[in-house]
This record gives sequence, C-alpha cells and structure tokens, in this order.
Amino acid sequence: AKAFSIRGRDTMIYATVIVCKLAMGLPDCILLSDNRGPYNAIEHCISRTEQMQQDALQVLPKYKVAETNCISEKGGKYGTKRFPSSTHSV
Repeated sequence: AKAFSIRGRDTMIYATVIVCKLAMGLPDCILLSDNRGPYNAIEHCISRTEQMQQDALQVLPKYKVAETNCISEKGGKYGTKRFPSSTHSV
C-alpha cells in the first residue's frame, strides 16, 4: 500500500476501538485492532473505525464504545468526531 505524507513523513495509519462494560463495579475493556488496515488516508481509517464500532456493538451488546483511534506508525493519533478527547493531533 502506498503511504501518504504527514508533515513531510510517509506513514501508514491503523484503526483501533476500545469497548468497555462494568463488571462487578469495575471497568472491563477490550482493545479491538483492525485486521483490514493499515490505511494510507485518514478518511479511510475514520470510516473503518465507524464500521468497527457497529460490528463490535453487535457482537458485544453489553459493551459501550469508550474510545476510537487512528494511530500512525510514528505514534501520532488522529481525532474522530465522536471521541475527540480520546485522541490528539500529530
């Protein structure tokens, strides 16, 4: 896959979603990693996190989405509209 440039650096972007539920008063969270990426455009990653959220909530109906991230190879995170506080810009 062709990488795109972020501030002059080529990189790939990975989609992740964290879902949580309360179990005996304590949070029980699962980190879901995308098995289709990485992506070379932030728009593709954000679209994929939306698909992952829908799929996760169908499979894990007692869980709620706590965080979504698009993370570059270089360690930068990109915000999503639904969970802007869970990410920061590069």
